[in-house]
Amino acid sequence: MGRGWMLSRRGAAAAEGGWTRRRALRAALAGTGAAAAGTLLVACGGARRPVSSRPTPAAAAPVVLYLLPSQAWPTAVGPALWELLSAGMGSFFADHPGVEVRLFTDQGYQGATQAAMLAGTGPDVFSDWILRPFVQNDLMLDLAPYIQRDRLQLDIFPPGEMTFFQEAGQFAPGQPHALFAVPAYVHTQAYAVNLSAVDGVGHLSPQPDWTVQDWTRLWEAVTVRPGRGRRQRFGTDLDNAGYDYSYNMITPYRLWGYGGEYVDPVDPTRCYLSSPGSLACGRARYQLLWDGVAGFGDFVKGKVVCTHNTGTYGGQVAEAERWKGFRWDFFPDPAWPVRRSAYAASDFYGVWSGTRHPEQAWALLKWMAFGPDWQRLVMRTALAGPNQAALWEEWKRIVVQFAPPLRDKNLDAFVLPVRNGEPYFGRAFRYAAVEVKGIIARYARMLEAQTIGVDAAFREMTQRIDAAQQAAGGAAASRAQARRRFRAAVAAGMAAEGAGRAIRFPEPPVGGLGLPPVPSPSLAWVNKRSGTVTVIGEGGGVAGALDSMTFAAQAYVAGRGRFVCRLASIAAHVGHSLTDGAKIGLMARSDLSSMAGEIGIEVAVGRGVHMHTRPFAGTSLGDHRPPSNSNPTGLIGKDVILRRATRPAHNYLLRPVWLRLDFEVDHWTAYTSLDGTDWTQAYAPVGMGFLGCWVGVYATPHGGNNVLAIFDHVAGFQPDRFVTVGVT
Repeated sequence: MGRGWMLSRRGAAAAEGGWTRRRALRAALAGTGAAAAGTLLVACGGARRPVSSRPTPAAAAPVVLYLLPSQAWPTAVGPALWELLSAGMGSFFADHPGVEVRLFTDQGYQGATQAAMLAGTGPDVFSDWILRPFVQNDLMLDLAPYIQRDRLQLDIFPPGEMTFFQEAGQFAPGQPHALFAVPAYVHTQAYAVNLSAVDGVGHLSPQPDWTVQDWTRLWEAVTVRPGRGRRQRFGTDLDNAGYDYSYNMITPYRLWGYGGEYVDPVDPTRCYLSSPGSLACGRARYQLLWDGVAGFGDFVKGKVVCTHNTGTYGGQVAEAERWKGFRWDFFPDPAWPVRRSAYAASDFYGVWSGTRHPEQAWALLKWMAFGPDWQRLVMRTALAGPNQAALWEEWKRIVVQFAPPLRDKNLDAFVLPVRNGEPYFGRAFRYAAVEVKGIIARYARMLEAQTIGVDAAFREMTQRIDAAQQAAGGAAASRAQARRRFRAAVAAGMAAEGAGRAIRFPEPPVGGLGLPPVPSPSLAWVNKRSGTVTVIGEGGGVAGALDSMTFAAQAYVAGRGRFVCRLASIAAHVGHSLTDGAKIGLMARSDLSSMAGEIGIEVAVGRGVHMHTRPFAGTSLGDHRPPSNSNPTGLIGKDVILRRATRPAHNYLLRPVWLRLDFEVDHWTAYTSLDGTDWTQAYAPVGMGFLGCWVGVYATPHGGNNVLAIFDHVAGFQPDRFVTVGVT
């Protein structure tokens, strides 16, 4: 852990020597203009270098703590911000002169942080937003004894937020009543409304006391249905952020506002979707979708009139700049039929259970989470919402001061829900979380396609979820033991790597949440003489929560690896042309069912090389594409490697494309290359907790003519299982 920026009393001394906090802010803002305050952290620029200083007696033998402050703060920022942090931490260093703080540089995703912890090199104090994996892998220190000893009051935080963190203890092996985290920041949400569009239909601007019925009338009035040269315009966006924030169904806070929920409020092992409140919310929500009132659209282009926006981050400033072409403002969420409720999410602060300095780490976390100095620093640098309700009025003043595009906007739409205790942070099922996500995603697709009614869907989901919970609950104790064994095995394997011992995971499962695989040796095979792998792709594509493709794979059980192949040829197997959207690439999957968790790097006909991920089985696929062919940002645009798909070709590749996946315990990184030597990282590493996986090459025509793909230079795996996934 000997890298990173150093924050200590010396930084405060540098500030006193002429680099004041306000001067640092002005210097940081000068690079982008005050209107771009949302990009303040990146805009600081400059090479990373330690803050120059003079040694002091207190720093002769310091206790060194490593801090991972937030994913919102990238490490590639300049010395202006680090000096600002040093100055802002002056009160901490004054009370703890023997402590030196360094910024942990391996940040950006929870998988890498966990891997560092398992290797014994994790940050002492860290922030993230997905709490459960850290808790269930026994990687966090129980903070309850420290809070009780120091007589700290938890009521300074929004009450729903603390309930959310306290319930995380149910995932801990043997510590169901522990408190592993406290709030770092709060993100609330409000409506951004295109007032120019509202004026065009003669409606008054929304009012703070409007009910959902009032809002619904507005959404319906401003909706424009396509036809006779008219472009579709939605009254409101879908605002999907379903159970456990998996973005596959109704937002939990809406259900809560109707008196419903996903999880039974008194029993986290039971489903609550068949309750009257949940059913009422589902009927209202899906009727808007079926009527064409709610949908997906671009707010700045006028395709949607009302959109949800999380304005507690500085990134909102950039959006405000894009929205200059029309009159708009923020408004609070509707008054729901049962209770006021607003969307909210929260990052957390925690202490790594393997820290060598638990007392000092706790002192740093306590100063950051329970005191005002660090929170004010966060508000001034990232414009992030503070974790304490009492500081939100101050947040509003800071935004007005440092973000000119928001000075005339109704920021109370974000402040009042926090002050009134309305943010709802959601709850999680105790046992079968992954299975529950898959069940909800399946019925969400049926509801969106209107192949099932709301009442029937919600009641069937409740029955299936309760059954899955009951089946998983009996194995909870054994799973807790398995988690402990897994953590111990990984830690031992990493510690003994030099001795030649390797981490070994169990064989990956074949079946999973979705359709089972079908053996298809006639559609994929390996040429034993040349080593080439041929795949004839069938199926409807790799997208959404369900895949349909041909896959040539091998089970992989080691704890790290590198998988490489070269895509040499793409051709249409039947017919004379390919379909835009056909995908051919390299993939790792948690199992061989159609809804498995996965990561892939691929060539997509009509788009070029991009990467996709599904960290949890049954959830929607995340697709990371280049924004344009001229600026692929690390991925290869279509014009560089692909012929036009609408014309017949023996090989649609202009040149071969190399693909690579690197695996390290529980995170994956994808790469692409045109020569197999100079590799470009395709995207940020992704946390994927596969306990054994299937690695292989695949092809899918995306519903068109079957695609024939040939791979060579295969390394790190040798396919021996040839299946069609999601094809019946």
